[in-house]
Amino acid sequence: MKRWIACVVCLAVVVLSCGARAFEVTVPKWGFIDKTGEFVIEPQFAEVHDFSDGLAWVRTELGGRVSFVNAKGEIVLETGYTDVGDFREGLAHVWVAGGRCGYMDTTGKLVIPLKFSEAWWFSEGLARVQVGGWSGKYGYIDKTGTLVIEAKFDRANEFSEGLAVVEVGEKYGFINKTGEYVVEPTFEWAHDFSGGMAAVRVGGKMGFIDTSGTMVIGPQYKAVGDFSEDLAAFKRTINWGYINKTGEVVIKDTLRKAQPFCDGRARASRGTDTGFIDTGGNFVIKAEGFNVFADFREGLARIAVMMKPAFIDTTGKRVIAAKFEDAGDFHEGLARAAVIEGEGDEEAE
Repeated sequence: MKRWIACVVCLAVVVLSCGARAFEVTVPKWGFIDKTGEFVIEPQFAEVHDFSDGLAWVRTELGGRVSFVNAKGEIVLETGYTDVGDFREGLAHVWVAGGRCGYMDTTGKLVIPLKFSEAWWFSEGLARVQVGGWSGKYGYIDKTGTLVIEAKFDRANEFSEGLAVVEVGEKYGFINKTGEYVVEPTFEWAHDFSGGMAAVRVGGKMGFIDTSGTMVIGPQYKAVGDFSEDLAAFKRTINWGYINKTGEVVIKDTLRKAQPFCDGRARASRGTDTGFIDTGGNFVIKAEGFNVFADFREGLARIAVMMKPAFIDTTGKRVIAAKFEDAGDFHEGLARAAVIEGEGDEEAE
């Protein structure tokens, strides 16, 4: 399982004179900003992660033990672990040496023992786990740690809209929360449900099924994206477009790139234009003087100005200046941001 690293360490190298080369490593300090671009949690941490369930994990030194802060920046939990996941639905998964995983609550108490080979966050009341070592099978536990769906799958995803993708013998299907197959594993590939639809591959082509397993948009695409705001990106040859839930083409496949819609905007490229389109396929924000970096989240999108992050609103107005060394997207009203001491007061030109 991938260990998500909360921040990117920026290295500034200073070359000294006298024919010798010495290196000075400058590590940025991380804090959290609000939607005005002001720090509400001062930059003081070596590593941080996004807020989830009202808490964000932080480290005061690189690779150190994880603590959790609340939205006021108060340390409300100090853990003895160096490898911890986000809190989801009141629990966070932890890892220790030897490949043992369990779960702790918001007081730091280990409420589910370190008995799994791998563990993931809770979603819709259940969490997927791996048992039997790195080559073991996947199943699902409830919040008591009880294995409520037998570990018998070769691969498994989190639950989404009441169903989860599972793989058995290189075929993909969907189970419900009792572990019963709602859609038998017959597909070459499948993805999570989003907006009542899930992408599947049959005969090398992509299509969409509904939650009953009915193929509502037949396999005909080279590639597709998830449905978001009732639209999904599709590609038949080399270009992208968007379809609705009946399979009708709403935005013609003339785009070089196409991302999911969020807040009525989607990152896209057509010809020499790059930026954000609306649901009619019109460029409403063109990337002029900046690079598009991320999708809209909570009404703001992260862009890059001279390699420094800034934020725009859905009209394209720059509402947070490019004054940080690095930054993440907004989660629960706050975004992680980093500065180097003595820098960050002026916007990148």
